[in-house]
Amino acid sequence: MDRGTAGFAQRIKRGEPVVLFSDVLRNPILVDTLAEATVLLAETAYAGTLNIAGREALSREEYGRKMLAYWTVSTEGLVQVGSAAERSDSIPLDLRLSVELAEEMLEVDLAGLTTNLSSHPPSGRGSNRS
Repeated sequence: MDRGTAGFAQRIKRGEPVVLFSDVLRNPILVDTLAEATVLLAETAYAGTLNIAGREALSREEYGRKMLAYWTVSTEGLVQVGSAAERSDSIPLDLRLSVELAEEMLEVDLAGLTTNLSSHPPSGRGSNRS
């Protein structure tokens, strides 16, 4: 289980609510996919910025709910939806990335979280997924 989900799971198991932001957008990626793409990039002569991330953009709320469900953590009404914009003006909200160039150049599939979770059953409960 990734550290973020593990922290939420521990709080939920103690009966503490967790707040997941619906307005914070990111492109999660499996650590194995990130490592593979990074090695492929290091083997090229490419210079410049290249986005290596999951193809699917998700809010922190969507990501958190998917990861908790994946690890079969019963939330029992303890997940609350919040707005990062209402809490702080220093939290970057929309960090969606375009990964088409990286996929084409590196010939790698930067599948999104939903695809990866459906194709990787949680057999290794201690594995490090991000």
